[in-house]
Amino acid sequence: MTASTDLDDTLANIRARAEAATPGPWAWEAVGEKDNGWCLGVVWDDNDQPLTGRIQEGSGTIIDAVCENVGASHFADAEFIAHAPADIELLLTLHDRVTADRDRLRDRERWFAINIPVADGGQYRNDWPGAIENLVHQRDEIQANRDALAHKVAEQRAVIARVREFADHLESLGTTSVYESAAEIGQMIRAALDGADTTTTDGDAVHEGDTHA
Repeated sequence: MTASTDLDDTLANIRARAEAATPGPWAWEAVGEKDNGWCLGVVWDDNDQPLTGRIQEGSGTIIDAVCENVGASHFADAEFIAHAPADIELLLTLHDRVTADRDRLRDRERWFAINIPVADGGQYRNDWPGAIENLVHQRDEIQANRDALAHKVAEQRAVIARVREFADHLESLGTTSVYESAAEIGQMIRAALDGADTTTTDGDAVHEGDTHA
């Protein structure tokens, strides 16, 4: 018999005892005089003697007293009460285990929602809303970065066009004295570079291939 089967049988017995017990409410009441009366013991030893409560000597057997004073129908209640400590301990242990498993599953659910693409199959269908929300957020960030990059590229291409136009102008002048035209050339270069991104520190902001676009 496996541990799972043993647990199933134990839980079935707990359920049977709970269903057999009367609805209650229950109350304990001593029988006889207060000082020497007896009470019903619900946990029995091998000799059918109560391990809880006490009985007045000479008042008959436990079974006779129970049948006479509380009725045989309350044996189910007595058995339910007798097993209550062990049953409750087991149920609380199982509750803690199930709670821990539930928390682990919730952590896995959050992980799947972030890391498992929607196209990976229907077994993660319950995780799709979280995955879709995460993908939409990533898409928006990527689009914003692309828009910013496109703006920078457009600015650099405009600068390249102005410099190219200036170079064409110089070429059209033919042979001339550089020293006599230095001030004019400097002013034209500054005008061509107006609006260029001077904060770029790497050499990859505008690739060489862009100059021939």
